[in-house]
Amino acid sequence: ARLSPNFRANLRKARNRLASAPGVEFRSYAGGPDLEWAIGEFARIESSGWKTTGEGPGILTRREGEERYHARARVLAALGACRVNLLFVQGRAVAGQWGAVDRGTVFLFKIGYDEGCARLGPGNMMVEWLLRRSLEDPTIGRIDLTSATAWHQDWKAERYALSNVHHFNRTLRGRLAQLAKLCA
Repeated sequence: ARLSPNFRANLRKARNRLASAPGVEFRSYAGGPDLEWAIGEFARIESSGWKTTGEGPGILTRREGEERYHARARVLAALGACRVNLLFVQGRAVAGQWGAVDRGTVFLFKIGYDEGCARLGPGNMMVEWLLRRSLEDPTIGRIDLTSATAWHQDWKAERYALSNVHHFNRTLRGRLAQLAKLCA
């Protein structure tokens, strides 16, 4: 009810276009043998289009590259927190979300979609799918979009202040890391 009539109409149109597309399927990966594959697919999707020109923050164009995201996903999976959600059309992944679940909150760290499928509204359809899924899962009480990009504002998400806290061990290595952080 909080969504604007125009945005609700755009969601309905995207939902209808997606419903008429062949072989539409949403899948979620939380661990297991398919997680590495899902992260690779997500990285491919997220880094497509304008992000590969070096103008954007695509996973595959960043210095740390895809392996760092695989490593992060493995750590989160070991904690039972990793989530990779993919949208498939005709058996091909065209949109995805990568994030984590902690204490009833789904945190969406990164999203992406194949720009060739933009008319399907894949980013918004993924958010809508996640919202519907969370209504069926009593362990999920909140979805955190994690950023304040312009298109997130259409969803009328709550905004709150966020702070970074760095904690360093009291070892020589920890103190050196702290010094490096202060000098950076």
